[in-house]
Amino acid sequence: MNRKQQEGRQSDSAGRRNAKGWCEMMGFSRKARVFSSIGAIATVLVSGVACAQGPAAADPQAGATLDEIVVTAQMRSENVQDVPAAISVVSGDVLASSAVVTSTEIFQLVPNLTVNKTFDLSNPRIYLRGVGSSDFNANSANPIGVYVDEVYISDSSALQFQLFDTERVEVLRGPQGTLYGRNTTAGAINYISRQPSSDTNGYLSARYGNFDEFSLQGAVGLPITDSLSVRVAANHYERDNYMFNSVTNARTKGARSDSGRIMVHYEGANNFTIDANVHAGEGQIGQFAQHRGVASTASGGACTASAALAGQCVDFLGYRDTDGDPFRAAFDRSGVEKVTSYGGYLKVGVDLGFARLLSITAYDDIKRRTGIDNDVSPANTFTINYANDSEQFTQELRLTSPGGQRLNWIAGAYFYDFRIKADNDFDVFRALRPVFGFNPQPAPGQPLVAFVTQDYAQRTRAYAVFARGDYAFTDALKLTLGIRYTKERARFVENLAFTEPQFAIPLFVNEKRRFSDSNISGNISLDYQVTDDALLYASVARGFKSGGFNGGVVFNPRQLDPYDSETLTSYELGLKSDLFGKRLRFNLSGFYYAYQDLQLFTLVNNNNVPTSILDNAGRARVYGVEAELTARPVTGLTIGASLGLLATKLTEFITTGGVDFTDNKLPGAPSMTANVSVAYSIPVTGSHALTLRADSSYRGSSFYTVANLERLRQKSRILSNARIEFGPDSNTGWQIALYARNIFRKKYEVAIQDFSDFGFDYVVPGDPRTYGAELLFKF
Repeated sequence: MNRKQQEGRQSDSAGRRNAKGWCEMMGFSRKARVFSSIGAIATVLVSGVACAQGPAAADPQAGATLDEIVVTAQMRSENVQDVPAAISVVSGDVLASSAVVTSTEIFQLVPNLTVNKTFDLSNPRIYLRGVGSSDFNANSANPIGVYVDEVYISDSSALQFQLFDTERVEVLRGPQGTLYGRNTTAGAINYISRQPSSDTNGYLSARYGNFDEFSLQGAVGLPITDSLSVRVAANHYERDNYMFNSVTNARTKGARSDSGRIMVHYEGANNFTIDANVHAGEGQIGQFAQHRGVASTASGGACTASAALAGQCVDFLGYRDTDGDPFRAAFDRSGVEKVTSYGGYLKVGVDLGFARLLSITAYDDIKRRTGIDNDVSPANTFTINYANDSEQFTQELRLTSPGGQRLNWIAGAYFYDFRIKADNDFDVFRALRPVFGFNPQPAPGQPLVAFVTQDYAQRTRAYAVFARGDYAFTDALKLTLGIRYTKERARFVENLAFTEPQFAIPLFVNEKRRFSDSNISGNISLDYQVTDDALLYASVARGFKSGGFNGGVVFNPRQLDPYDSETLTSYELGLKSDLFGKRLRFNLSGFYYAYQDLQLFTLVNNNNVPTSILDNAGRARVYGVEAELTARPVTGLTIGASLGLLATKLTEFITTGGVDFTDNKLPGAPSMTANVSVAYSIPVTGSHALTLRADSSYRGSSFYTVANLERLRQKSRILSNARIEFGPDSNTGWQIALYARNIFRKKYEVAIQDFSDFGFDYVVPGDPRTYGAELLFKF
């Protein structure tokens, strides 16, 4: 037995031992275990890949091979299998067939991606590999950077949008500190629209389903001249609300959204290009939530978690929701959320010979108006009105060398300017006005009864320069280095007052704060092309999320002081492979995160009012494994699967209030996520086929807060969808489809907000089963 065979046997044995550790512990305590497991599996698989690279024989199923997927995740067009990083790619066709309607629903298809949402149109809480933010305030930024056509979207109010005419979505897992920069500690999500082309093409789709769901969308791209082309796309969506309000004896206001964009592409001599985009959208939806009491009917104190989950508890005014129906509530005010946005970008590319210069200039304006009956009860206990307006301007200059050389490089500079203004009000315990009147300084045991007004303004500016290069030592071995320097400054001013019809009591008047920081982030990776169809890589990357200010209501001016930036260092090993003549694609990655000064959102009691606090925890540890598989064993059959295993732990965190959360898990971090999909196309006539599609996604249980309370745990769930299509084999012509989402009527929650200081939880249920029909025409 030679040395390589001995090492393979030893690695295989180590892999079996570590797999047993996963089953026993659902995690492991040191990064060495992650990497030894991945190394063992990779060694076995690479051996299999090498064996599978024999001479090609005549293949009667040649049409069953998998297509190459081209991505621009690293700012140049590449085969995703050649990129030494963990990237999930979801095509526009898969999005349509998998019942993915909005930007936040892609979590069903990506391992270790979780999305929770208190609001239906804004401020989603996105977690990738257990890293995310629970802060729902308008000025907060997520550590997962969201990009649309290479433009960063900063305002969280704009992160939930309808998907239409989408080419693909690229999800980059792990810190992206070089090319993407700030606020990509956990990764980046790129939504890429279909671009104008020299061909005339487009589509028109109409869909109707239960709850009077109606969608009409379409796009047309056409050449104007040999060098000028345009693409216009638009989308309309509406449906009734899933929630029935027994107080008004009617459903709350339904969902409605309209959006569109115009894209222009010009290509002149010497590869000179101009790409322009103008887009706008508006959406609104009625409140969709449930009340769950957490106070004991006997003592008025806290209920046990089991009693609260069983619906046996009340709020502090004695109300309890007794119907047990997650889609039926009783609230005195039907809240409505409305978000409007418009913007555009201009990209100009110039070929300089030795490199290509690209300029990206972008602007976005976003307005959000949200009114919420927070207590979701017949009494007027707690209501909130949010009014947030933001403007964003970004400018990027990027110089890219020609690809395919022994040395390839990218260098650039970036400027970011973000402004947001908020004008919010909070009506607290109005139902108790007849008893306590205006009660801004309650005695022990009494509630705060007041109308609180808050307005703040924040401006953030960031400057960055970056460079990245890869050098091929041989045809198989490549080293990649990247570095980015970022300088950031932010200003914040807030006014807070108790406001009554006849008078006001100021609490803060022009309370000002400043924040500045600089950071060096980057990455280093080494990849080895074992065969033409197998790539091994190892990387170390560092990302950071900038510090900022608490946008929640606080009554102590010290709590307005800025929180610090957080940093994350990632260690990762991975394998990318195409097997059996490109009929099977299997990618594997293992990672370990050293997380420092992470920003954590907590709620503390302050005069019987929940006060949001943003703290910097000392340290946390995150590690896990991800696997993705796509197979096309025979013509017409495509099978997809993914698996994510994750373990998180706060190794050091004591809040400013003195509460010790050390050893708790991070919120939004299920220990297992998985997805399985099957699509089978059956020829019916010489030119038409019947396609059957089904997919299921699994999300393990996770906590909504860092406190890890059982009452605030998201239960594990499996969601399944199905679709039947009949249409032509070609990519043009008519197609008709029937679809069903959540076909087994799984009841689950997508958010739980802790308002135990009022005696209740604000619970947002997941969507019920929906179904309908779609008519599609492509040309």
